[in-house]
Amino acid sequence: MFINALGLIMADHRNVQLGELIRPRALSAVPIGGRYRIIDFMLSNMVNSGINSVGVITFNKYKSLMDHLGTGSSWDLDRKTKGLTLLPPYINFAGAGDGDIDDMTGLLYYLRGERNKYVVMANSNVIFNATFNELVADHEESGADISLLYNLDGIRFGAPNVILETDRRHYVTDLLQNPEKTPTSRCFLGVMVLDRELLI
Repeated sequence: MFINALGLIMADHRNVQLGELIRPRALSAVPIGGRYRIIDFMLSNMVNSGINSVGVITFNKYKSLMDHLGTGSSWDLDRKTKGLTLLPPYINFAGAGDGDIDDMTGLLYYLRGERNKYVVMANSNVIFNATFNELVADHEESGADISLLYNLDGIRFGAPNVILETDRRHYVTDLLQNPEKTPTSRCFLGVMVLDRELLI
């Protein structure tokens, strides 16, 4: 069953430094187990959630990622409409953008062409197996502008961490970037749901 959401995956994560592993490729194209790439996990999560339109936002070094994803047929996303769309950086006469906000500027045409009500945005630097149906349903029911997915495992060793402080209603009151000590164990998983219109 399809859900009324578009998927966006950020293929590059500039805060993760893996040295030689990411020198020739985007973080999301790093091999895992020989056959798979890091992006496969988030892409499978989205497809298994019933998301049939996924955009992959790239910034640089994306040839190996394009070669791996191809037409999206491995995820049944090789369609005439919707399906898998690779979204390279926005470049104008001043040059390429420099960051996620600049990458989003180049997405306006893509977002305006979509009709899904919600967007599930995800980084590709966290590996887990989940579906987002409940997250989208909870977001719709809550009436919040943005809903964030987190776990209760706390700080992950060696990774950029964003710890969420919330009130009794689970509304986020503060974001802590790589804290040494934290009063909470809510670690943001890099997945959020928001209305498509908010991005436009």
